[in-house]
Amino acid sequence: MGTPKTIMAFAVLLALAPNAHADALAIAKALDGRVDNAVKQCKPQLMVDLYETNAVAIYPGEGEIGRNKAGINRLVGDFFTAFCPDEKKKVAAKDVSFDAIQLGPKYIMIIRVVDVTDKDGNATRLRATELIHKSSAGWRYVVDHASIGVPAPPAAATPRK
Repeated sequence: MGTPKTIMAFAVLLALAPNAHADALAIAKALDGRVDNAVKQCKPQLMVDLYETNAVAIYPGEGEIGRNKAGINRLVGDFFTAFCPDEKKKVAAKDVSFDAIQLGPKYIMIIRVVDVTDKDGNATRLRATELIHKSSAGWRYVVDHASIGVPAPPAAATPRK
């Protein structure tokens, strides 16, 4: 059995562990919320500003890989073509699941599944895995990987007896 100091230190670590996750989750939701708001406001530069200079973004379309701010700016511009709302057409996003894993004091991994609807009413399930980093500029994306889930195959027909 450990010394009283060792036991007390372990107890403090256990008590703080849920708070670290809660803080990571709050930070992750706040940053992804800024992306959601940039889309709703149709302000692509607000979204681009959330990436680090040397970040990498991988979007669902073939060849949609942006390395650095210039490449990411192109991806975001294309993305806003479908998702920038107007007076008559609205976009929507509803989280299916959202989790954040603290990887150290300055890194958080975000795993998000969200149902999105573009301004033309096309709905899809988007999966995102994001690595964010805390720098002097605040929390920024280092890696942003988004994919679209493939629909499940139709259920096999059951033969009648």
